[in-house]
Amino acid sequence: MKLIVCLDEAKGLAFNNRRQSRDKEVIKKINEITGDCPLYINKYSRDLFANGVVGAGDGFYFAEVDLPEGDPDEIYVFYWNRLYPSDLKFSIDLSLYDIVDTCEFAGSSHEKITLCHYRRKK
Repeated sequence: MKLIVCLDEAKGLAFNNRRQSRDKEVIKKINEITGDCPLYINKYSRDLFANGVVGAGDGFYFAEVDLPEGDPDEIYVFYWNRLYPSDLKFSIDLSLYDIVDTCEFAGSSHEKITLCHYRRKK
């Protein structure tokens, strides 16, 4: 599985079971990353992705208010580069992963978003 998440500076995922932000440029990047591969989501994320499949499977999984069980092979993290209130934190230890690539871009809601692509160490 390849996990996609959006995190604040304190590894916050969500607050009160809702997303911290909704950025059109992040959605575009996610669609570029996943291409023709399945993008699995939960019901909460259905309004963000017309091509998303509710459920879990082998492919990409976008997590906003939940994390799937198991250890992903790859993780794409969109860092908001801000600190938001959050009550759901990202619990996966990124020290078990190597950074494959990183880039910064301007979002529609944030001046700077950092995308880091991680791959599980062998």
